[in-house]
Amino acid sequence: MKIIKLTLAFASSMLVVACGEVSQEAETSEIIKPVKLFKVQSENVKHFRSFHGEVIASNQADLSFKVAGPLIEVAVSEGDEVKKGDLLAQLDKTDYQIQVDLAEANYKLSKAQYDRVKAAATKNAATASQLDEAAAGLSQSEINLKNARNQLTYTRLDAPYDGTVGIIYVDEQEFIGAARPVLNLLSLDTIDLQFNIPSDIVSAIDPNQKNMTIPVVRFDA
Repeated sequence: MKIIKLTLAFASSMLVVACGEVSQEAETSEIIKPVKLFKVQSENVKHFRSFHGEVIASNQADLSFKVAGPLIEVAVSEGDEVKKGDLLAQLDKTDYQIQVDLAEANYKLSKAQYDRVKAAATKNAATASQLDEAAAGLSQSEINLKNARNQLTYTRLDAPYDGTVGIIYVDEQEFIGAARPVLNLLSLDTIDLQFNIPSDIVSAIDPNQKNMTIPVVRFDA
């Protein structure tokens, strides 16, 4: 009987030890190690706003003739690069050349008449008033000749500066009136970028601020 009690007691003690070990293992497996957490952030946080804009040439002009006439030649195409003085367009100059020829003939006649009166005046064969009249006629013929030559020059439209041809508004064989736009000439040495910014952003801009944001421009292909 004692042997039985001892055996039971030993078995009981073994069971307690075994249960203790299982409980300890379960407790150990449930232990969670602490982890230090922190928030990662950039010291230079940048906020971006995008605005649609339009790139335009800083210097551009609609060019036109100073005189009227049939357009016989457009010497350039849209997108062509030109140099100062290059021919852009040409009017028919026939009528203007005739005016130059007539003005030259009148000038020669006036000059000859003036020379005769001047020579006669030196011999007292002409009065002072006749000499003045001849001189005035010569001066007027000089002005008319200069004006006719200018008009002839105006039948040619040349590039006033280096640039790129923009829009061409006319076609050859059209009758072009004076001051009517013929084409647009762009100077791309410098360009301007135009875009609208909300008023609240504009009012928040401080021109005295250090490290001001530098705008970035992206051109669509």
